[in-house]
Amino acid sequence: WEVEQELFDESAFERLTLAGPKYGFANNSSGVFARFQGEAMDIVELDEPDVTPASQRETQRVSGQDGKFDEEHYLADFVSDEEVVSLVKFRPYYNEQYCKYLEYLKSVRDSAVNDRSSTVVMAECQTAAATAMAPPPAAAPGPDPAFTAQEQYVKFSQEELDQLKALPNKEYLLDGPTTRCAYLGLVDLMMSYAYNHRTTLAENTVESGWTVAKLSNTLSWFESFKSLREVIIASVRNMLSYPLYRHWKLVKAVIKDTVAIFALGRRQIVKCLLEMHSLFLQDDNRYLLNDLYVTDYCVWVQRASQKKIKAIGERLSEMKIAKKDVGWQLAELEEAACCVQEEQDGATAAAAA
Repeated sequence: WEVEQELFDESAFERLTLAGPKYGFANNSSGVFARFQGEAMDIVELDEPDVTPASQRETQRVSGQDGKFDEEHYLADFVSDEEVVSLVKFRPYYNEQYCKYLEYLKSVRDSAVNDRSSTVVMAECQTAAATAMAPPPAAAPGPDPAFTAQEQYVKFSQEELDQLKALPNKEYLLDGPTTRCAYLGLVDLMMSYAYNHRTTLAENTVESGWTVAKLSNTLSWFESFKSLREVIIASVRNMLSYPLYRHWKLVKAVIKDTVAIFALGRRQIVKCLLEMHSLFLQDDNRYLLNDLYVTDYCVWVQRASQKKIKAIGERLSEMKIAKKDVGWQLAELEEAACCVQEEQDGATAAAAA
């Protein structure tokens, strides 16, 4: 998931078609924005999505993030971080479930170790005659306890069940590169979801739809990613340039939240997507993002590979993202702010003396 993959060069294909650039889930849409004007165009950051080639989306996104990053805003949150600290201390419900899930898996592993130890003792006590007997056939492997536990710890509410019933009945035949992009886009969506969930203390506000859409590069820039690392860095840059709270500690907390969501598997991801779907459905314009991406993700992820989802969560938990990776000299800014703060504290102490 960290190795960058070469994506199909859509720009050459776009020049040969009348439909123009493709976007949406699995790049199945085009020309959608031609019939919209005014505010409807503001739901995405990408300029002229119906004519901007896919090859230019990353360049536009990076330029847009650079333009939005505000050193003063970042330093203000760094120096006066009381609110951010309270947000970082908040424990989302899926983090609680994740802890219980890990405890369950540990008990399963401990039980398996004890069973193997008992088997060894019994084997040593066998007689030579018993040893000569043909071994019994191996038992068929049971279901992975990691996946069965997810059903135990992640439950759908009645409202969510009703939402699931209302989804279209579709099947998706995606090729390898498109499938990979879909999984990486899923990480991007969960990062934006986790930021909103944490910063609202699990109580959505009128700004939640804006936050989720703005912080997702899939939804705001129609970007297709090539590696997991690329997804995370792009998402972190969004979190430090657009929303109200912009702090490195908050970024790290959101990444851990995303790890918990993926560890809990398809069910938890579906719950998050259904909440996103509801947020956009209540918006006069952002319902279009459901049509382009979220509805399809709600359907597709129900049959997505549990092993791949688990692998993504594991790789994400191991990934190290440093401030220098973001590209805005964050460490230098923080060091300068600390020096200024120390000088001010020293001057205040001298004046008091």
